[in-house]
Amino acid sequence: PLFGTAPEGRAYIYESTGLSWQEQAIFAPSATSSLFGFDVAVSGNTIVITDPWDGMGTATILERSGPAWVPTGPLVAASYPPFFFGSSVAIEGDRVIVGANMTSFATPGGGDAGAAYIFRREPSGWTEEALLLADSPVTDQNLGWDVDISGEWAVVGTRGDGVYLFYRDVLVWSEFQYIPAPVILTGAGVAVALDSQH
Repeated sequence: PLFGTAPEGRAYIYESTGLSWQEQAIFAPSATSSLFGFDVAVSGNTIVITDPWDGMGTATILERSGPAWVPTGPLVAASYPPFFFGSSVAIEGDRVIVGANMTSFATPGGGDAGAAYIFRREPSGWTEEALLLADSPVTDQNLGWDVDISGEWAVVGTRGDGVYLFYRDVLVWSEFQYIPAPVILTGAGVAVALDSQH
């Protein structure tokens, strides 16, 4: 397992010996930050650790090399400047999705509407594959509050308005469906999970 701590700003990796789980590595940010480890995700030999208070936010990739975990650089949101990048993160195989739930846009409803970014692993490194936005942005909806990804599907939660489902057709992601909160102020969307068709 992998878990982060705040405000100490550390991430701890544990590995099973068969009889117990033993600490394998500790990672700290390169600069002082109280939110390093705000969210974490692990898949196989790849780990992602976020820090939404490091500038506009960061998501750092660690990859296993033998017994060691080696930082291989931050994920770079190149298509549009995010804010609170790393508010949430999930990984499956060669794709990572990162929430940036305080990202704003100069459009109606764009204030703190939020966003999520999908990255794909290539032989040369990680590249941004898609910027996920609501087709009709809503002010203070905070899209990207939580995220998950499974195959061709991604689910992106909000601060309580509901969830958005996105679908990938080859390399193109688009909004598939918005599922609103069944009752006002229920908190629907603050936590999401996705596994194939569920």
